[in-house]
Amino acid sequence: LGYIVTLFLKALIPGIKVYVVGVDSQKLEFFSFADDVFLADSIPADLRVDHAFECVGGRGSEDAIDSMIDMVRPEATMMLMGVSEENVPIRTRMVLEKGLMLMGRSRSTKDDFITVRDLLEADISMQSKMKKIIREVHEVRSVADMNDAFNEDLGAPFKTVMKWMV
Repeated sequence: LGYIVTLFLKALIPGIKVYVVGVDSQKLEFFSFADDVFLADSIPADLRVDHAFECVGGRGSEDAIDSMIDMVRPEATMMLMGVSEENVPIRTRMVLEKGLMLMGRSRSTKDDFITVRDLLEADISMQSKMKKIIREVHEVRSVADMNDAFNEDLGAPFKTVMKWMV
C-alpha cells in the first residue's frame, strides 16, 4: 500500500517531496521514485513533514503511528490506511498537544479507480513500476478461484491481481 500511495502522490502532485519509512531494506529499494527512504530505526531526528500516511496495518501500526506523531509538524494531518483487527494504542496526549488531524481510509471509490486507470493508461513508466509489486495474476472464474487467490496471497510479500474471467 505504501508503494502505491507513494507512486500516485508523486504522479498526482507534481513537485511534492515524499519520504518513505519502512522496516524492510529490500522493500525500500523498490521506492526509486521517492525523494528519500529511511529504515524506521534511522529516521533523521530533524525530519518534519506536514502530512503522513500510515500504510502498515496490524500490530506494526502502533510503531508507525508513534513515529509519525514524532515526525509531523504541529497541526499536521495523519492518514491512517493500514487495516488492523486489533486495537492500536495512540498517544492522544501528543495528538492533542500538536493539534494533529487523524483521518482514516481503507476503501477506494469508483472515482479513485477511474483516476488510477487514467494515470496508468497515460504513463507507461507507472505501469512498469506497478508491475514490480505484482507477484501473480490469478484468473477468477468462480468463487472457489477467488478463495484460492486470497489463500495464496496470505503472507505474500507482494500483490496478487485477480483477473475476472466471468
